[in-house]
Amino acid sequence: MSAHIDVVLVEDDQALAGLISDYLQSQGLHVQVKHEGLAGEACVLSCRPRLAIVDLMLPGLDGVSLCRRLRPLYSGALLVLTASDDEFDQVAALEAGADDYVCKPIKPRVLLARIRALLRRVDVADAGSSASLRVGALEVQPLRRRALLGGVELGLTSSEFDLLVLLARYAGEVVDRETLSLQLRGLPYDGTDRSIDLRASRLRRALGAHPGGGEWVRGVRGQGYMLRAQDLQR
Repeated sequence: MSAHIDVVLVEDDQALAGLISDYLQSQGLHVQVKHEGLAGEACVLSCRPRLAIVDLMLPGLDGVSLCRRLRPLYSGALLVLTASDDEFDQVAALEAGADDYVCKPIKPRVLLARIRALLRRVDVADAGSSASLRVGALEVQPLRRRALLGGVELGLTSSEFDLLVLLARYAGEVVDRETLSLQLRGLPYDGTDRSIDLRASRLRRALGAHPGGGEWVRGVRGQGYMLRAQDLQR
């Protein structure tokens, strides 16, 4: 069954879950629905969907906790649904491992655009992305979705890996926020969104856990982010 599931939707509002599921299935996606956090966790880990959609407020296990528990075990994309416009809740979800979030009330076309952007990143990238990227001691393997520093594999989330691939392709150059937002979220940068900054911060931490890794990702004020170029090979 797992090979046929594109999306696992974990939403306790059964009416809303039915509407979202029906809409996504009308767009050609195969959807499995769960209404409780622990059941959702078990379904994601057994079905291994390309994407899991998680409501922030769930019975049994809340959405932030669910993301935090899934992230080390699940390499697909995580999208959070939230009825809150509180920045704290959105940041908490992203820092727990979510790749993106959508605020309620749900706008179907916006939700579908976010889902497609995430699925593009999970799926095999364009033909030019198949070759490994090497920047000094850092090796990024886009097709295998692996990154190694000094030969040691990095435990990156899906969103961290996607950011690293993009920065590695332009190593030594600043990638501006507009490009990062369009490539990673499928949306123009609105001047206030912090999700790219949070990804960069998490990627820095992941790299920094390895000797010499902390200085790889640099923020350029008012512009964007860059990966330092050192003995670049492709």
